Amino acid sequence: MSTQFCYQPLSTSSSIRLLRIRKFVSTLEFDLIEANLANNPVYDALSYTWHLEEQSSATSEVDSESGGFISCNGMKLGVTANLRDGLLRLEQLRQETLIWIDAICINQQDLEERSAQVDMMGRIFRSARTVVSGLESHGVTPMAEY
Repeated sequence: MSTQFCYQPLSTSSSIRLLRIRKFVSTLEFDLIEANLANNPVYDALSYTWHLEEQSSATSEVDSESGGFISCNGMKLGVTANLRDGLLRLEQLRQETLIWIDAICINQQDLEERSAQVDMMGRIFRSARTVVSGLESHGVTPMAEY
């Protein structure tokens, strides 16, 4: 896992990306796939607070205090510590589970895509089978399923 992950453009205005869990082992390995909301894909969504340590927009690197990298389509993708913690807390998810997480499923460096996807967030959350909320602040609030 040495190559940096590169987003491909979405093919339609109703397309989203979904994270598919490949393996849940010591290193988190995922595939990022495209799905069209018009086709009613079955997925869960994660809603969580972004940690203060943000990813660098220039390099997609994360600070030393953040989560580091996950494997996405066999390439490395930087995530914050809060997101990595959220993914680790979801270990009860089965292999091949699809999940939508804004920080990963939206290309945060593409302002046009980000704006369009943010406009769709209400629909994305309403269309999810389950929304898992993680409002963690130093472990005060546990993850909850809605």
